[in-house]
Amino acid sequence: MIKRTRNLSWNRFRRITLRERVQRYLIPSAVLLVLVSGVFIANARVSERRRLIEERLQNEATNIARTLDPEGAKELSFSSRDRESPVYRRYHRQIASYAGVRKLLAVYTVAFKGGKLLFGPESLKEGASLSSPPGTVYRHAPGDLFRLFSEGVSLSVGPYTDEYGTFVSAFAPVKDPRSGRILMAVGVDMDIREWSREVQKTRWGTLAATLLFAILLSGGYLLLMWRNSLPVARQRSLRHTEVFLVVLIGLSVTALFSFLGWETENRSRNRAFNQLVDYRASLVREKLRDFQTRQLTGLARFLSGEGTIDRERFAAFVEPLTSNPAVHGVGWVPRVFSSERERFERERLGRKIFQFGPSNRPVPVPEKEVYFPLLYIEPLAENQGAIGYEISSEGRRAAALHESLRDSLPTASAPVYTANDRQKVIMVYYPLFSRGRGSEGLKGVALMSLKMEILLQEASKQLSEHYLEKGLYLLNQEGVDERVSLSHKVEDGDCEFEAAFPLFYFGQSYLLAFRSGSGFMSLFPKKEAELRVLLGTSLTLLLSAFVGVLTSRQYELLWMTAIYEAQREATPDSTLVEDNMGRWIKVNRRMADLTEFTPEELLSLEGRTLWIKLASRLEDPEGFLRTMGERESTRGKVHRGEITFLDGRCYVYSSSPIMGDENAFYGWLWIFHEITQERETQRSLHESEERFRVMVENLNEVIFSLDKEGRLTYISPKIERFTGYTAEEAVGRGFFEFVHPDDLSSLQEEFEKALGGRSASPFEFRIFSSDGGTRYVYTSSSPFYQDGKLEGLIGVMGDTTERKRLEEQLRQKQKMEAVGQLTGGVAHDFNNLLQVINGYTELILKKTDQQSPLFPPLEMVAKAGNRAAGLVGQLLAFSRRQILRPETLDMNEVVSGLLKMLKRILGENIRILFTPGYPIGTVFADRGQIEQVVMNLCLNARDAMPQGGTLSLEVSQLYLDQEYCLRQSSGTKPGLYILLSVSDTGIGMDHETLQHIFEPFFTTKKLGRGTGLGLSTVYGIVQQHNGIVNVYSEVKKGTNFKIYLPMGGERGEKPKLIGNPAETSDRGGEETILLAEDDPLVREFNKSVLEEAGYLVICAEDGEEAVRLFQEHREEIDLAVLDIVMPGLGGGEVYARLFREKPTLSFLFTSGYSNHGIHTAFVLEEGFHFLQKPFTSREFLRKVREAIESA
Repeated sequence: MIKRTRNLSWNRFRRITLRERVQRYLIPSAVLLVLVSGVFIANARVSERRRLIEERLQNEATNIARTLDPEGAKELSFSSRDRESPVYRRYHRQIASYAGVRKLLAVYTVAFKGGKLLFGPESLKEGASLSSPPGTVYRHAPGDLFRLFSEGVSLSVGPYTDEYGTFVSAFAPVKDPRSGRILMAVGVDMDIREWSREVQKTRWGTLAATLLFAILLSGGYLLLMWRNSLPVARQRSLRHTEVFLVVLIGLSVTALFSFLGWETENRSRNRAFNQLVDYRASLVREKLRDFQTRQLTGLARFLSGEGTIDRERFAAFVEPLTSNPAVHGVGWVPRVFSSERERFERERLGRKIFQFGPSNRPVPVPEKEVYFPLLYIEPLAENQGAIGYEISSEGRRAAALHESLRDSLPTASAPVYTANDRQKVIMVYYPLFSRGRGSEGLKGVALMSLKMEILLQEASKQLSEHYLEKGLYLLNQEGVDERVSLSHKVEDGDCEFEAAFPLFYFGQSYLLAFRSGSGFMSLFPKKEAELRVLLGTSLTLLLSAFVGVLTSRQYELLWMTAIYEAQREATPDSTLVEDNMGRWIKVNRRMADLTEFTPEELLSLEGRTLWIKLASRLEDPEGFLRTMGERESTRGKVHRGEITFLDGRCYVYSSSPIMGDENAFYGWLWIFHEITQERETQRSLHESEERFRVMVENLNEVIFSLDKEGRLTYISPKIERFTGYTAEEAVGRGFFEFVHPDDLSSLQEEFEKALGGRSASPFEFRIFSSDGGTRYVYTSSSPFYQDGKLEGLIGVMGDTTERKRLEEQLRQKQKMEAVGQLTGGVAHDFNNLLQVINGYTELILKKTDQQSPLFPPLEMVAKAGNRAAGLVGQLLAFSRRQILRPETLDMNEVVSGLLKMLKRILGENIRILFTPGYPIGTVFADRGQIEQVVMNLCLNARDAMPQGGTLSLEVSQLYLDQEYCLRQSSGTKPGLYILLSVSDTGIGMDHETLQHIFEPFFTTKKLGRGTGLGLSTVYGIVQQHNGIVNVYSEVKKGTNFKIYLPMGGERGEKPKLIGNPAETSDRGGEETILLAEDDPLVREFNKSVLEEAGYLVICAEDGEEAVRLFQEHREEIDLAVLDIVMPGLGGGEVYARLFREKPTLSFLFTSGYSNHGIHTAFVLEEGFHFLQKPFTSREFLRKVREAIESA
């Protein structure tokens, strides 16, 4: 029994594998074969499509070449002179009208003359994008075109590219019928884009059908795979899937091959139709060519002969012509001048010349210069009433007559109806000349009327109209002008093939059209296609029936097997049946998963070997094997235990004995239940709780929860850092107990809103800490529910105290920056005004006697101007636009150097304490500016101690770390700093005063006591030195200012001094100076000072003018005095251009301040001569002299 079970299992396994292999490899191989075949079929169909296109183009070119008049081609020179040729005009009109109707891109003619290909008449209008005027050389013609002129064969070429674009073309020769010489070639072009569309349409259509068929196969494959993955019960309900797929694929293959067969047969029928209509069209062409080249030409020669032609001779000559049923009449129309009319009517015509009136009755012809009356007409019996008819009296006849006389060529009219029998004919006029050509030698006009309906009967001789429909159409430039003749109409559904041929005769362009009738289609029955469909459908049905029988039997077997397998796989646990010999005889799939063996391996190995292999994968193999040994001694008991695999899987197991009658022992039933997920869930839950606890405790924010009464039910330990309260102290207390009273009502509103079911908006408020202080915090909370019931709020709270402080610092810095920009701009403009005021005041004082009553007032003006200049200097210092002269300074030395002066200025009631720092580094700063900072702070401290006190000055060195620098709003960088501390024991300042102390003109002193610029100047100087100024003050306790300056001084030597003002004279000179100053008042003052000192001055109002004037006076100029900031080019840019052209030139720069600090910095760092506004005339002249002599 065990052996049979094993064999059954193995055979089933082998059978399933074979089926899966078939499904896995055979169907994908079939899909690949279909795709490859589709590509080959697509390429074959594309090749056939290309051949058909070339054949179509070649037929068009050949048909046009056959109908063109070779005699007219001989008259063309293929040069620009052809534009005046009537033959050229006729060819162009005929070709253009036909190309328009047939929608051909371009039809043209080419001749080989003088070793070159030259263009002739074409269908395109002159001036069009692809047009070629007559005589144009075809430079990049395809090479095969030369073969046409040498061999005389029609050909198609392309795709190829010439100077006009990329085309597919066909060419056909026009030959001389007598000599066989090739006169020219007719070309027909097809645009490459249209050609590509037709070709790609064929390609992608085939590929799309192939892809659809491949998708059908792939879909069937996926459907089978999906069906096989379902349970057996579901598979049984879908057992007819193979039958459905066989039917669907079989019908698709049948349809594909039926279509390909129909396409091949249809091409054969189309080829037969084209051969038929080509022959019929050639008959019509021959008839028309015979009328044009032989009969009409013979009539013209007869009428052009010498002597008078009487009626008898005329009738005898034209009798063979009129015997043709297509000829309605042949006539002679002489030209008659008005002066000859009466004699002509009396002697030759025998009646009056007439025309037809409105009621189609003869009426006299009005007087005119020339008449064209019909004199002779044959056959006379049918046309007796037309004798004397003025042929130019009717529109269509007159138009054809006029064109014939103009071109001196045979010309046909549009279809007209005869007067007597109302037959539809075309009138052909042939002008005859007695000598040369022209109106003077015109003798008359030969006339021939043709019945085109009779002529078309040649196209259907021995062929019923039921087989072929034909029609003749007159064409014009816009398309079909009029139908000349049309046979009976066949039903549209019976027409499958069409063909059209051009007919260019008598100066007109005709279209001869053919359509297949039902009789023609009956010659080619479609029985083969029907047979293919019938055969394919029959084979498909037979194959599907066979597959249906096979699949039904297969699923019956599969169902029986599935029932057997389901019994073993029913339990969710791993089960095993072990016989009393220790062999494993039944296992389910889950047992195979547990042991990591296949079911076949489990049934083929010995039981003891399997238990040992299983134990080797456990964490405690000895314990499991020990339990197995105990089991042998207690066969009647159930054994339970737990095992853990090395890969982490956990199972609980039970081993129950299988007992028979009389306690017969048959074996063991093992059940293994996996508890890995339960163990993993318990471990994950514990880890998740631990992660949540660590996360909450390490958040910068505080997590809390409240009940509906507002009591804290939980709060994270971070609350201790905010308030000083521990989490244990806070839980159980009301949340609102910690809130500042001013924020309580608003916070309670947010609390009520959150309890109403809406998330509260983030809210900022103040809370009390355990030490009685307050801190700013924000909170955001949301309601939380348990079992659908509102339990309270859960929220997050963060400390914003530091952010509030930084925001306040930022607002203060932005305010000071705005005030600084304002004061800096005012100071700059005021400096220019002071330069003019102080300068001219100085000049007037020099020229005024000290005894003069005007001298004291002028002296007061000068002093006021100097005080104003000092005030501007303070404004510049505050706005950080003061010109700095930095040097390496020891702050101990700077402060100690000021102590004597401070003791004298501050008074005896103030005690000064100075604590120098040792050792300390140096700073790189402007000595004068730093001394002004110390003086201003000390004077401010003196005013704060009116009753006396202590002023403490201290210098030290310290390091500012990253955290401290980030709290400053000035962008301070971490590093070593020198600290200057100035403290007093004065009256101190409140918080409101501290917010404004650095603002210009803000003061708490009485009116007239100070300008309010002292601390503003301190702030600007420190900021300009990249330092920090902090102030700490308490009312009635005193104030402490701390100045932090970045330590430096290792940047090199001190800035070099430029000249020595004390040793340089302010005398004048005779040199030439270029003065560039944008302020007109300052420029005029400086110019007057220099000219009074003897200098020759050239003034410029901006940088561009300074450069231009320098280029004009390059050799004369000795010194350039440049303002640093000017519109357009600044002083720095002007210097760069002037120095490049004259390196020996001296420069002196002036400025009130620099809006762009880099400009002023470059002047000082490079050691140029510089003069700060406002300056005196003596300082100005001394600086000018110094700059000239230092060159």
